[in-house]
This record gives sequence, C-alpha cells and structure tokens, in this order.
Amino acid sequence: MTSALTSGTAHRTAAPAIEIRGLRKTFRTSAGPVRAVDGLDLVVAPGEVVALLGPNGAGKSTTIDMLLGLLRPDEGRIGVFGGTPDQAIAAGRISAVLQTGGLLPDLTVADTVRLVASLHSHPRPVTEVLVRAGIDGIAGRMVGKCSGGQQQRLRFALALLPDPDLLVLDEPTAGMDVEGRRQFWNAIRADAREGRTVVFATHYLDEADAYADRIVLVRNGTVVADGSASAIKNLAAGRVVSAAMVSMALYGAMLCTTSGGATVAVERASGWSRQLRLTPLRPILYILTKLMLAMLLGCCSVTVVFIVGAVLGAHLTAVAWVSCFLIVWAGSLIFAALGLFLGYLLPASSIMQILGLLLAILGFAGGLFFPLHGWLGDLSRAFPTNGVATLARIPFGGSSGLDIALAVLNVVFWAVAFTVGSTILFRRDTAR
Repeated sequence: MTSALTSGTAHRTAAPAIEIRGLRKTFRTSAGPVRAVDGLDLVVAPGEVVALLGPNGAGKSTTIDMLLGLLRPDEGRIGVFGGTPDQAIAAGRISAVLQTGGLLPDLTVADTVRLVASLHSHPRPVTEVLVRAGIDGIAGRMVGKCSGGQQQRLRFALALLPDPDLLVLDEPTAGMDVEGRRQFWNAIRADAREGRTVVFATHYLDEADAYADRIVLVRNGTVVADGSASAIKNLAAGRVVSAAMVSMALYGAMLCTTSGGATVAVERASGWSRQLRLTPLRPILYILTKLMLAMLLGCCSVTVVFIVGAVLGAHLTAVAWVSCFLIVWAGSLIFAALGLFLGYLLPASSIMQILGLLLAILGFAGGLFFPLHGWLGDLSRAFPTNGVATLARIPFGGSSGLDIALAVLNVVFWAVAFTVGSTILFRRDTAR
C-alpha cells in the first residue's frame, strides 16, 4: 500500500490530472537491457476513470511506479495536476492501491486504519473511510483473518485517508475470486461517482469495460489504442479479424504457389522436362519463370481472402492493406520455390498427398492456425510460415525490432535455400 504521508485540500484545477510525455524506462539485466516503457504518452482529465489495459509485461506497472515517484524515468516528463509526482504526494493529492503491500496481520482492520491515519495531518474520519471501502462490517476482525479481497479493500480505505484527488490502482484484483472482485469494484465505483480521478491497470477486459470511462491499450511499453470501451472492443475484434485474414491469406497463397511449383513433377513424369536439355534456356531463367507463374496463382488467392477480410470487419489503413498484401504475396515466393523443389524431388504419383501433409504441418508449426507459446513458440520462429506472417503483421503494431530482424533472416534463408535447391535439381534432372 502506498498513500500520501501528508494531507492536502481536495481542490480541483484546470490542469490535467495526469500528463505524461515521451516516457521511457530501461532496466539492465544479465540478459541485456530491457525497455519496459518506450515513448509512452498519456493525458488524463480530472474526474476521468481510465483503465490501462494490457498483458503482463506491457509496461503498466512500471508506468504507475514512475507516476507515483517510486521510479525515475530515463526520458520524458510526468505531470500530476500541473506539478511533479513528488509535489502531488506531498500535498496529499495522489494515493495508490498496489498489488501487494505490508499489512500487520495481528492488528484489527479498524486499528490498521487508525494507525495509518495518525501519519496524515488532516485525515478523513476512520469510520467514513471504512464505510466507503465497504469494510465497516469487519472493522473488528484481525487483518490476518481477512480474505484477499477484504485486504485489498482495506488498502483502498488506507488510500482514501488523505482524500486524494487522484487514486491509482495497479491490478488491485489480481488473485481475487469473482465475488471479491465484484465487491471491490463496487466500492471503487461508488467513490468515483464523487468526482475523483481514478486510473487503474488491469489485464481483464471485462473490468476495463465495466468500470472505466476510457481504456488505454498498452503494449510493449507504449500506447497502441486509446478510446471508449466500445471503440477498443471494436478495435480488438478488428485486429482479430485482421490477424486471421493474414493467416488465411498466407495459407491460401501457400496452397496455390506450392501446387503451381509442384506441377514440374507432372512434366517430369511425361518426359517433357527432359526436352529442356535441348533448349538454350538457362536453368535459373526456367526456375524464375515457373516461380512467377506460381506466384500469379498466389496473388489471386491473397486478393480473394483480403476482400473477405474487409467485408468481415478487418480494420487497416490504406498503407497497411497494401503493405500486408505485398508482404504476403512476396513471401509466397518461398512456397513456390518449395513446390518446385519437391516437384523435382518426388514422383508425380505422391507429390500432392505429401504436399498437403507438409503444408498442414507448416501452417500449424508456424502459428497460422492458433498462437504457440513457450518452447513451441520459440521453435515456430524457424519455420518460413512464421517469418512471413510476422512481417505481414508489422502494420498491426506490437512486433519488436528483434522479431522483425529474425523474420527477415528467416524469409531470406528459406527463399534462397529452396531456389538454389530447385536449380540444382533442375540441372540434375535435365543433365545440364
């Protein structure tokens, strides 16, 4: 629990409750530097209830720690009601309820509140904050006998003592059961109706939707979306459709281009490809011609899938649409080369069956059908499907520089490997 140590009057000003500009924070670890917050900008008006929504590791807690003056930013500026966080703390204008905090288990709930109230110059009455936190009915209970939800509401009561203008909550319901979460948020919402500014971090979309006027979506240490709950949900739905569209477009392009490349197996079986030894056509030109024909089929497939994605609600800018299309289509070169490689390696009687099985494995292992985590996620980075999909999703945001660099190396490696392999097999097949 963190709360102000001195009290101030609950006056309001025209200045933003929170103004954060260009905030950055990097931690040094044994594995190298970790950028926890990367150029985050945020403005919160007095009286707003704002949710910082994002997965674990998004940078929410680090941002809150800097807002409370517990950490110093490497770069950027933080303003709280026109002053610094330290000034707001000293004036009693900001309090916090963190995920954990030191509570003495052998004191009663009421005695704990009285003890902390003695540290403030002008605290609110103990009975009042107990009622506002919804724990007046357990005032005589030992803290150690309270549930996790009751202890969090006790921390909320302690944060109310200086009557702050701004209340900051860092994932306060983590580990609570459903009933505990409901009671905690009922207490917070009742207090917010009095006009207090509330900022809370959570990774629960239902909490953000139910209790926030505005949701700020944080990922990789920066704000990726900011708006009403309905707007964020629509955006999230659009991102899901967009991500699925890229996966399906890539899988369709794989089917078309590998099948197109694999037709050389039929040419070999009919004896036609052997006639190429009598022509002056250079092997690499023949290979490139076959690749281009296969990619024309892939282009048609990608176009159809993108049209369906647009109809179903994929939300992308014009630049993002073009970028995704070109990356998926260009990335299908790998699979056209794969089709050629297998066409020269396998007999016509079994090529399509083996190809179907291989593409299903590539789609699964590359994370096209559903996300892979842990060691499976690490392993999927080696597959060409993952590399192309990672590059195609760059316009959606959230891809780190390392992810992009690895994806580029992945794509280049497999494109070169399959093209060179196809050329070598073509030479061998035509004895050139």
